[in-house]
Amino acid sequence: MTTTHDSVEPALPTAGPPAAFAPKFGFAVALATGLMTVLTFSLAVATPPRSGQLCQASCFTYPYLGIAARFPRDYFWMLPAIVATLLYTAFAVALYGRAAPDKRPVAQLGLVLSGMAALTLVGDYFVQLAVIQPSVLAGEGDGISLLTQYNPHGLFIALEEMGYLLMSLSLVCMSGALTSATRLERVVRWLFVGGFVVNVLGLSWYLARHGHLRGYLFEILVISVDWIVLIGAAFMMAIVFRRDISYGRARTLHGEATLPRAAAGRLRKVLLVCGVLSSVVYIAADVVSGLSWAAYSFTSQTISELSALGAPSRPTWLAFGIPYDLLLIAFGVGVWGSASQKRGLRVTAALLVAIGAIGSVWPPMHVRGSVTTLTDTLHIVWAGVISLLILLAIGFGSGTFGRRFRVYSLATIAVLLVSGTLTSLYGPRIAANQPTPGVGILERIDLAGYLVWTAVLAVALLRTSRRRGP
Repeated sequence: MTTTHDSVEPALPTAGPPAAFAPKFGFAVALATGLMTVLTFSLAVATPPRSGQLCQASCFTYPYLGIAARFPRDYFWMLPAIVATLLYTAFAVALYGRAAPDKRPVAQLGLVLSGMAALTLVGDYFVQLAVIQPSVLAGEGDGISLLTQYNPHGLFIALEEMGYLLMSLSLVCMSGALTSATRLERVVRWLFVGGFVVNVLGLSWYLARHGHLRGYLFEILVISVDWIVLIGAAFMMAIVFRRDISYGRARTLHGEATLPRAAAGRLRKVLLVCGVLSSVVYIAADVVSGLSWAAYSFTSQTISELSALGAPSRPTWLAFGIPYDLLLIAFGVGVWGSASQKRGLRVTAALLVAIGAIGSVWPPMHVRGSVTTLTDTLHIVWAGVISLLILLAIGFGSGTFGRRFRVYSLATIAVLLVSGTLTSLYGPRIAANQPTPGVGILERIDLAGYLVWTAVLAVALLRTSRRRGP
């Protein structure tokens, strides 16, 4: 019997890497999502509340017919918010494109939820811009009180809560689309899950504490958490997509990391530099914000007063505050990547990320002489939590570079404990609006110890990375 090669069927083509357009699309939308969300967050933070629990001056009350005076100032942030929300949906599509076939059902659910969230939020913001604003300017006030953003328990706040809860849930589902191939993907996955957990716990707490009188307090929390998660995840995934573009594949079939060691080393160094930059940005925030308030005293007033509700320096402080928190989170990711098998350094990395994330939603105090409210109490609670996290971060990181660094770290902890304790003794005098000579000096000694330690850790890790090579 003879056989001919002509009768042999051609082999089926094997599955290859995704087309080059997919990672390029992912990189573009991830980067755009991060940048637009940063812009939206900055504008929203710089827009003070004009009604409800946190309003301090020129507050609007029911039926909210005097809000025409706030057009268009209080509505600027909604324009980039619409764009950022649409980009978030495109970002979800890009994440879905990376999902393995066996994980696509869960990722597809996340994609559907992202569409529901985007429709809810874009519709909510568009009504404010296209209906509420022209109606009030035309003197047509019927039904405005239920729809306006100034109503703490109105339709606008309710739709925002629902929309951002859907966004958080969609990101949890999208975490299933991410593999364990790279550290960045693992961090993003836990970021998605952690954000959802914080939102659920926050909603439970506000419902138990305030019930239907919670106003917009939970809305502020869920928006802040979602935007912080989205900013961090978008920038980290932009790096992942950029790797895919550089090396010609979106993801290998077996989940191997696609980034060569040299490129990983360069990325790690960039993230470590963020540690030095974070300290520089914080010092700049202190100096520039203090100079922008003519009556401010660096020696007898606390740093927190620069960001206090009603302080003229608050907008300036916020302009520096968000970049600082993002830089600190990026530095924490870099420390994690440099930790290798050092568990103490990994704990320090996680704590640095936590400090940046929690600090970004730090409730502000009021200027001295104001009536104490919930936000003042929460400000003190936040201060205690972050102080503890800082001490733990320094403690766990103290054993990274031998005896000299350990002694330096323990000395820093001692300085922080002494200066922090002495600063806290001024608390009753600040609450009573009494003179507090020297409190500014003590608090700045406390913060300087932590900021310098952060920069020293970054430089030490950079030097170690240089000696070790990529």
